[in-house]
Amino acid sequence: MHRHGLVEVYAAGVDSSTIEANASLRRKDSDASYREYVKELMREAGEDPTGSAAVVRFDKKRPNKTLSNRDWQSETDPDARITRMKDGTTLLAYKSEYAVDLKTGAHQYQPTPYHLNS
Repeated sequence: MHRHGLVEVYAAGVDSSTIEANASLRRKDSDASYREYVKELMREAGEDPTGSAAVVRFDKKRPNKTLSNRDWQSETDPDARITRMKDGTTLLAYKSEYAVDLKTGAHQYQPTPYHLNS
């Protein structure tokens, strides 16, 4: 926009938003869902994975819990990335950024490729 003379870019405002994706996690190397993965960890720890509340409790208390975009992906939406939301939950989401030239009001929307942050 600057190259075409539409903005002077003397001052710009930038904002970003995290948008939750309608997608579920699948492990890239085994095609297991996240819940199946946690149940397997419970079995390895000698715990019973039959109740969903027990699975959630185990997952919350698990030490060194990490999720990586290198290991997990959505089958239905491969562009969605693992993201920490403002409320502390970890979900598949997108990040979009907006830039506004404060003098002219011209704005530009740019979806951010999360794979750069993986």
